[in-house]
Amino acid sequence: MASTTTVSQLDGLYKVVYGDKLDNLIPDNAILVKRIKFAQAEKLGKQYNFPVVLTNEHGVTRAAAGAGSFALKSSIAMTTQEAQVLSYQHVIRSTMDYEAAAKATSKGKASFLNATELLVKNMLESMTYEMELDMLYGQRPIGSSSVSTNVSATSTRLTITAADWAIGVWAGSENMTINFYSGGSLISTGADAIFTVSAIDADNRYVTVTGTATGITALDAALAATTGQIDIYRDGAYGNTMAGIDKICVNTGSLFNISAATYNLWKANTYSVGGNLTFAKVVSGLNSAIGRGLKNTKMQLFVSPYTWTVLMNDLEGDRRYDSSYKSSKAETGWMNLELFSQNGAIEVVSHNMVKQGEAFAFPVENIKRIGATDVTMKNPGNNSEFFRELSDNAGFELRAYSDQAIVSTRPAFMVKYTGITN
Repeated sequence: MASTTTVSQLDGLYKVVYGDKLDNLIPDNAILVKRIKFAQAEKLGKQYNFPVVLTNEHGVTRAAAGAGSFALKSSIAMTTQEAQVLSYQHVIRSTMDYEAAAKATSKGKASFLNATELLVKNMLESMTYEMELDMLYGQRPIGSSSVSTNVSATSTRLTITAADWAIGVWAGSENMTINFYSGGSLISTGADAIFTVSAIDADNRYVTVTGTATGITALDAALAATTGQIDIYRDGAYGNTMAGIDKICVNTGSLFNISAATYNLWKANTYSVGGNLTFAKVVSGLNSAIGRGLKNTKMQLFVSPYTWTVLMNDLEGDRRYDSSYKSSKAETGWMNLELFSQNGAIEVVSHNMVKQGEAFAFPVENIKRIGATDVTMKNPGNNSEFFRELSDNAGFELRAYSDQAIVSTRPAFMVKYTGITN
């Protein structure tokens, strides 16, 4: 065992073992993080600016034959406006005690890899999970409930509504801290407003939380009194996250410094399904986007795993067998779904963080992911140190950091499907 382990030793081994390989450690379920490529942008003050076209040129003059030297109408220029995007920061911390660090550095890079691989992989998985969730539901609740069953003075069990349930949001969420909001107001205050997920029952959509006696009393009372739903946010996320896909799709006011109430092309589309999402309804939902200029563009349709299965069965029901059919072997189903409509191809993507009652269609090419830095384990101040020694504990700390946000350059091409019941 090495007698002394330093930050320099840990940093040096980290560079040798991981180098530029961190991208390979990003989990496959980070679908949006991988599909929407990060582009470092120049920050102007507190935000990132880029121009968008909001209206066409007008002022065309028409005249009949023999009209002579007719007067020309005044030009009406296209309208452009600077979109302003605020980026949001993420930081995650992991620690390694002195003993583990000494063992990791004592026998070179193989020993270091064995000691740190789980830590580094889990950090990146946790960080990209948070990024993925914010890219979908940033500035929107991750779930909602209208009923609770009290367990004890410091614990209660909530039932998440079927429409707002997303298995990928809650799987593995034990020990996660959350806040509750009613009508935009935080339930309880201070430490009493922080609740910890203690148990998940995915089959029944139950989420059991613990908290202070004051907090649990306030939460149960709010759920009993409300005529609507109580919204759930990650602890500290309310007001501190980027605008995600859902927020962009439902926006009817000002977003990114441009008003959807003023400019129709800055407003996305919604389509009420009212049952199973079928191929016919997918196509119908795109009509508004197509009418507003969408053409010859591949769309990605992000759905819950439950909705993906319903769509597959819908297409399977329309399947016809040709001469390749063999009675000795039955093959059915698909690994990938791709539909075709007026716009072109529609790729159906199963995403375990999409809520059961909704789906989102948009061209990924029209979504920008910009900011100061993508997920990195380098110190943003000096771009060098990975590890730091803990001040009051016997160990070292490794951090991951990002500063970014997403923005749609063509909200009119986006569609949110609602009212899916599978």
